[in-house]
Amino acid sequence: MAQRFNTPLRHMVHWLANDCNRLLRLASQGHLLLRYEDRFFDDPSAVERLAQVLGLRPAPATVEAIFARYRTEAVRDFAGSLLSLPSERLTQVGPFTMDRTTQILQPQIGDGRSGKWRELPAAEPIWLNRFFKPFLDTFDYPAANDGLPSS
Repeated sequence: MAQRFNTPLRHMVHWLANDCNRLLRLASQGHLLLRYEDRFFDDPSAVERLAQVLGLRPAPATVEAIFARYRTEAVRDFAGSLLSLPSERLTQVGPFTMDRTTQILQPQIGDGRSGKWRELPAAEPIWLNRFFKPFLDTFDYPAANDGLPSS
């Protein structure tokens, strides 16, 4: 995210920490968990699972339409065409244009790989492991190899 949004890593880490802390507070409450690494966005049944949690029963055609609209390539295409939307739908978030309706930003979709933080220069993953340890442990994410014994 730091690379995609051209933001210093330490700045981005604090933004992510806010989200991680929110998830840690909600973790024990039995909410549906959709993990990026599980690629829920490639699975049409994810739309049905979300609908069920919301108490909805959409028709199969609606499920298919929602899935088609939010698959990776569709969102990437949409993000690339934001400037064609009516101006009242657009807002600036830092240096990026965002659609107010979907909250999709121009650089929304990266290359789809997860765990890229483990590939950062040597010292970075070590402090990131320590900083995000509660989150990594709670959601069973592997840490980067930092030379420390695993807990």
